Amino acid sequence: MKKSFLILPLLFFAFTSFVHAAGFRKIYSRITLKQCEKIALSKQPELLIAREKVLAQKGAVEVAKSQIYPFLIGSGEFVHNTPTLNAIFGPFVFPIDANNSFTTSLELQYPLYNGGRLGNKVKFARKNLSSIKSQEGEVRLSVLLNTRIFYEKAILAKEMLKTERWDYNGRAFNENSSEELYKTGQVPKLIYRNSVILLRRAKIDLIKAELQYKSSLDNLAFAVGLNPGEIKSVKGNFVRTFFFPSYHHLIQKAYQNRPLIKEDEAKLEAEEIQLKIAKSVNSPNISLFAAETYSTRPFVPFFPYYQNQAGVNVSWPFHWGEQNGEVKQARAEIRAARNQLQEDKEQIADQIKVAYRNAKEAFEQAQSSMLNVQAGRKSFDNAQAAFANQLIDSAQLDETTSLLDQAQSDYLNSLYHYEIALSELEYEEGDLK
Repeated sequence: MKKSFLILPLLFFAFTSFVHAAGFRKIYSRITLKQCEKIALSKQPELLIAREKVLAQKGAVEVAKSQIYPFLIGSGEFVHNTPTLNAIFGPFVFPIDANNSFTTSLELQYPLYNGGRLGNKVKFARKNLSSIKSQEGEVRLSVLLNTRIFYEKAILAKEMLKTERWDYNGRAFNENSSEELYKTGQVPKLIYRNSVILLRRAKIDLIKAELQYKSSLDNLAFAVGLNPGEIKSVKGNFVRTFFFPSYHHLIQKAYQNRPLIKEDEAKLEAEEIQLKIAKSVNSPNISLFAAETYSTRPFVPFFPYYQNQAGVNVSWPFHWGEQNGEVKQARAEIRAARNQLQEDKEQIADQIKVAYRNAKEAFEQAQSSMLNVQAGRKSFDNAQAAFANQLIDSAQLDETTSLLDQAQSDYLNSLYHYEIALSELEYEEGDLK
């Protein structure tokens, strides 16, 4: 009886622990590529950091914009001295004249002109925001490419598993047929034992394929930010097709789509704006203002007076040395930005060239492997018919089956390399969505 009191709490603890663990883990079965991309974009830390930089720069844009809006300036002053004249009414004493004063003022100013510095500062902040957004886009592209590669590895492992299951089922059928023929004395024992050995080998290959598929799912889960075991299967097949446009068209498309080029162009424009700001350092500052001042003696409220003012504030700073230094620095930054843009364009052009060649070669290899599979299947069908008519033995049938299995395996591998090469080319173009 005492043992039951110990066992029940342990069972309850184990059950609640299992429910607690299962409640916080979402298991994905037959997950799609789009789902993986969505998870990866929400969990990757480098992308979250890039988004924080975008938000910070948006704040910098608002700060720059705030300098071109009208602004209010308020002030107040209270002076208290000992009263010099009092009025006595019975038990009450009231100050009539005192050196106490309270002054408040409110001034509205609106900047009109300062050589374009304020407006260009807003443009500069916006161009920096565009550049940082492009950096975020480059990180996003990298995350999507990495996710797609691991997803396609899982798809390949899934296809290989299907092939091994098909092979195992075929071997099992062949082994059963050989056993029946051996029992009736139609085939020798050697052929039967050969079919048993091939079945065992197929079973081992099937187990390896299952382990490889599970490993690929765990790698995919890690790549998108999940825990191992949270992805049970992937949905999809190798069905994408691609049209190979001209090399020049790919380069121009990459210049338009790649965030890296957009970032370089935004930096160059920002530096050109910075040069305008540097040149406008010695321009006059002109602003409108309207001010109202209210003064009174706190203890004698019937002696107040107002003073209203309005006009134009004009100031003209001179910082020749500072301006010359900032202009030279801005021009140097422009040259550096132009060189960086040209260097990145040349690098992307080289990457497009390599990716284009690799994708085309992989595509041609996949087509060739597909033809080999078609020929292998035709040979296998002919061998099965010949074996049924006792024109060939089981060893010859197994040889034809092995050639077909090898052709299918080569086709899947070539298709996988084509998919990876195609993803690399789409990445270089900036086409990953």
